[in-house]
Amino acid sequence: MALCALQILEPKLEFVGTTRGKVVWIILKLLFCYALIGFTFGVSSGYYWLLLLPVISAGTSLGVLGTQIFIVLSCGAYLSFLGFIDWNQRFMDPQDIRDLTLRVILLAVAGNVTNTLAEALRRQFAKTKAIAEQLAAANRSLQEAEEPCAGPTGWPP
Repeated sequence: MALCALQILEPKLEFVGTTRGKVVWIILKLLFCYALIGFTFGVSSGYYWLLLLPVISAGTSLGVLGTQIFIVLSCGAYLSFLGFIDWNQRFMDPQDIRDLTLRVILLAVAGNVTNTLAEALRRQFAKTKAIAEQLAAANRSLQEAEEPCAGPTGWPP
């Protein structure tokens, strides 16, 4: 429920619009994910995929470096549950190791793909904005060029 509330509140809070706010919000998501995974069997938890929330959030809003930092933090948080296992009673077979590896790779791939797409979208938006500004400037120039031609009634002399 807390993760759901964070996702719903995110666009509604002005604070989250700043870089600092985004970082704090993503850290909160990571902490809630960590707690949920910890309460639901750690590395064996079926909720590991919720770590995609902070990774994708970082990928869409923090750039390459921020994305990489949160990928490392999320992977580290997930892998930290290995430290809570009693290795005298538990053994990881090759299938478990493969699953664990794929889960970590999934986080890294999702974060990097999200960041790549977000960067492409930002570049496209910048191009569109530049073209819109050029069109507005051309429109103003055209209006200024037409003004001296108009007579008192608005018709050319």
